[in-house]
Parts: sequence; structure tokens; C-alpha cells
Amino acid sequence: MAVESSHDVDTAPRARTRLLAALALSGLLSGLGYAGLTAYHAINDSFVAPIILSPDNDLVIQSKLSLSRLEAERRAIEARIEENEAGADAAQASVERLEAFQGSAARALDWSMEVTAKQEQLGERDLQRIAEQEALVDGMTVHQKEVVATVEKNVADGLAHRADLEREQQTLDQLHLTALQSERERVATEIQLHAASLAQKAMRGGNGRLATPEMVARQDQLVRVELDLFKLRAERSTKRSLVRADREELTKIDELVTQMKSRPIFRAIAGSQNVAFVPYTQLDGVHAGAAVYHCAVWGVFGCNPVGKVAQLLPGEVAMQDPWGTPMRGQYALLDLLRPEAAQAKVLRVRGPGDGSTPRPAPAELVSRR
Repeated sequence: MAVESSHDVDTAPRARTRLLAALALSGLLSGLGYAGLTAYHAINDSFVAPIILSPDNDLVIQSKLSLSRLEAERRAIEARIEENEAGADAAQASVERLEAFQGSAARALDWSMEVTAKQEQLGERDLQRIAEQEALVDGMTVHQKEVVATVEKNVADGLAHRADLEREQQTLDQLHLTALQSERERVATEIQLHAASLAQKAMRGGNGRLATPEMVARQDQLVRVELDLFKLRAERSTKRSLVRADREELTKIDELVTQMKSRPIFRAIAGSQNVAFVPYTQLDGVHAGAAVYHCAVWGVFGCNPVGKVAQLLPGEVAMQDPWGTPMRGQYALLDLLRPEAAQAKVLRVRGPGDGSTPRPAPAELVSRR
């Protein structure tokens, strides 16, 4: 009985030692497993820099001012388009009227040719009638001279009165006056006929050295109309080119405004937005629905889920990563269950089954570990 009691006393401390050893080994294995899992996530998680965008943020205010300037420029371009379109329409109407007038002025020469041809025809006929009249007057004058001579003889012989001689002499003088008037009419008709003939030659081309005053005035008028047409056509073309250029500029401004309105900075004008800057080196694991974690110790340990990624926004931005290095990347819109997590320096994004494409952890985080 004494031997059995001594054996039981020796066995009890050994059992406690083994239990403590087993617990220590279990703790060590758990620690190693936790450390391995932590290292695994540290390698495969995406690190993002959270940003709280509020209406009074400097970037938001600057974005609002930029948008206001774009909208003002857009209104100015629209007003300029309306002005240039009105100018182009006015120039087009003026061109059409001048072209119609130019056609009428070109046909005016035909009218002048008709008139001068008629004048030439009537002048030749008038000359023929005047020649016939002169011949008749000459014959009457010769006969009246004979009558005057006979009356003079009768007066000398006492067979006629002196009054008869004076009457016949007056008739002779009237015939002389008629002859002078016919000669004057003939000269005037010849002048008119000559002018009409020269006008006809000039309007038909002639030798190129003849031009009527009417032709000179008409040519001057046509030249002025042609110059006005050149100016109006150039103005119309310029106005239309300006309208096309302004419409292209308006399209670019609309595209830029659309891009600005899709950015979280613009959305923050209406209310605060929780976003994160995602460098391109961390972009693979960031997608809509991915879980967002906040790690309380050194950005590695004590990680708890605080929300998820709502949307990865298109468009490139240039900012500093969580450790102050200038980087290029994109914005991600966050849906945080704990809004205070947006105040952290860095958050981690982890999707289900994440880790297919390992990415290096930031150098500063490695140095801290």
C-alpha cells in the first residue's frame, strides 16, 4: 500500500506537465496558423487610402467652381452658335438676292440692244421720209420761184398788184424755212442713227474698243455685285465653319461635364461620400462587392470588416498612396457600416476566394512587420 501511494504521487506532476506542454504546443500552432493567415492576407489583400469627401472639402469646392465655369462657357458657346447661324442665314439670303439681281442685270443688255435696234430702224425710216420731204420742198421751191418771177413781171406790166407779189414772196420764204427745218431734222436723225449704230456695235462685241455709258455703268454695277457676292459667300462659309467648330467644342464640354458628374468629388457637392484611392498596383482585388477591412494594429493585426466596395469608378486619378508616394490609380466608392473607418490611414479590400493573384504588400507595412 505504501508503494502504490508513492507511484500515484509521482504520476500527478508528470500529467500536469504533459497537459501544459500540450496547451503550449496548441497555442504555438494556433499562433503560427494565425500568423500565417495574417501574412497570407497581408500579401493578397489590396491596400487602399480612404477619403472623406464633403461639400466643404477644398477639392469639392474646386470641382464645383470648375463645373460652373464649364457651364458658363457652354452658355457662351450656345449664344455664339445662335449668332453665327443667324449670320450665315442672313448671308445666304443676301447671296440669293444678289444672284437674282445679277441675272436681271445680265438680261438688261438684251433690253438695251432691242431698244437701240428699234431706234436704228426708225432712224433709217425717218431719214427716208425726210429725204422725200426735202425733195418735195425743193420741187415746190423751184415752182414758187417761177411763180414769183411771173408775178414780178405782171406787177411791172401793171397786170397784178404789189400785194400779190408780196404774198407769193412770203410763200417762197416759207418754203425756204421748211427746207431749213428738214435739214435740221435730217442732221438730228443722222446723229441719233449714228449713236444707235455705235451702241449696237458696242453691245454686239464690236472691236472691243467701243462701250456705251450705259454699258460702263452696268459693268461697274456687275463688278460691285460680284465683289459683294464674294464677300457674302466667304462670310457665309466662315460662319458655318465657326458653327461646326463651336458644336464640336460643345460636344467636348458635354463629355467633360458628364465625366465630372460621374466623379465622387462632384457627387460630394450634394452630400458626403466615402471613397478610396486605389493605386493601379492594388487594383486587381478591388471590385464591387469586395469586403473592406480595418486593421487596428499596424494595419495588419486586429482586422475587422467595416463595409464593402460599392463601385469602382472609371477614369484615372493621380494622388499619394497611404504612405505618401505619388501614384496613379482610380477611385472606389465605399459602402461603410462603420463610417469612422474612413478616418483610418489605410483600409484593406478582400474579396471571397481572394488570393489567386498574390500582390506585394507595401514596403512600409513590411518594414513595420
